[in-house]
Amino acid sequence: MEKRNCVTEVQRKDIAKKRYNSLAWLRAIATIMIVYDHLAGMRNPEWVTNKIVDNIICRPLNIIQSFGAFGVSLFYLISGFLLMNSNVSHKSEGKTALMKIGRIYLSSLVAFAGFGLCIWGLDHFIDTYWSQYKIEDWLLSASLIGYFKGTGEVINGTTWFMLPLFLFYVLGVWLRKDMERNYTRSFLKVECFCTFLLLGLILGKRIFQVEVPISGYFPFVFIPLTGVLFYGIFVQKVRLWRGVMLFIVNYGLLVIALKELNYGYYEENPYLISYIYGCSLFLLFLIGEHHFNSNKALGIANKLGLPIYLLHMTWGSLCMTFLEGKIPFGVSLLLSVSVVVGLAWIHERFVDRKLAKWLK
Repeated sequence: MEKRNCVTEVQRKDIAKKRYNSLAWLRAIATIMIVYDHLAGMRNPEWVTNKIVDNIICRPLNIIQSFGAFGVSLFYLISGFLLMNSNVSHKSEGKTALMKIGRIYLSSLVAFAGFGLCIWGLDHFIDTYWSQYKIEDWLLSASLIGYFKGTGEVINGTTWFMLPLFLFYVLGVWLRKDMERNYTRSFLKVECFCTFLLLGLILGKRIFQVEVPISGYFPFVFIPLTGVLFYGIFVQKVRLWRGVMLFIVNYGLLVIALKELNYGYYEENPYLISYIYGCSLFLLFLIGEHHFNSNKALGIANKLGLPIYLLHMTWGSLCMTFLEGKIPFGVSLLLSVSVVVGLAWIHERFVDRKLAKWLK
């Protein structure tokens, strides 16, 4: 047993009380990256600001999706790190994981329903992009069943993040149960399980010609696992050489998973580069933790992170639809983001808070 990996329950709770202001700042940056990608980069590649950013930063550094993949990588890394930083007893891990999954999914469901009602009302007067979809499409997307049929992103292209995240939360129960005794061994057990799943998906695709639509999202589970590994190195004091070896193993599995299950993100749009940038920035912020301070604005921004993510692509795109062509694109973008932030504030206060209390 590794003495450096072994901490008592009391020690772990003391460790877990630490607040990482650097990660709060990083989450806010990740939110900006994703919103910028969906409402500016994807929507109007010819916008002068987008061209400047693309030509000076994104293309030379091979950053895909106008920082979108970069931002998603940061979100997953933060999720992995903070899950391990929780002070929840391992006896309550299963219940806590179900609460996390339930809160995120129900929050997305309420956001989805509110937008659906708005579109239903607008359909009586004008046609929008979402008018083409039938009730069945909305139900498949809201329930996430559409992802199992290959049609999950037709209504809201951001909800895919829940598939690998929920799988990671389930794996987190296993991770945290064993991590006090031996962090390295616990991590390797989960890596072996993920390797088994990966081999099953690859063999099913290559030998039996059975390709599961959701298999393309499986590679992303290795990104929050990287956050778990960083927590082990920085907090649980896993020996550096062991941490490096585990990172190489995890990275290798991510490479294989993308190449075999989501080749577009391996070759055409190399997600791995954005992942490496995400890891590098994550480590820089973590190392410089003592330079970051918390403030009220940052606290509000972090509370609104999930609602903004759930609402920006639907409500933001709807606002842009009405504003584009009538006013300068930059102004329409700022106004649309302002609407999204306002709706996110309402959602956080009257939906997320209520859900958190109800689930407890």
